[in-house]
Amino acid sequence: MAPVVHPGRLLKRELAARKLSAVRLSLDIGVPSGRITDILNFRRANTADTAAHPQRISREEVREISNG
Repeated sequence: MAPVVHPGRLLKRELAARKLSAVRLSLDIGVPSGRITDILNFRRANTADTAAHPQRISREEVREISNG
């Protein structure tokens, strides 16, 4: 069985690869910036609500984030 990886770890990698900040992502997908930083700092799990804000990200990216 593969080890469980917190969505915050995956999100950190994705943000770094895209050179995006947590604030920029939160504005782009329409969620509070605190929600993104809580996920990034392992204080909050990702939720379907956060992953389902696809205003500026593709369906594939939403699927990756929600499955993380």
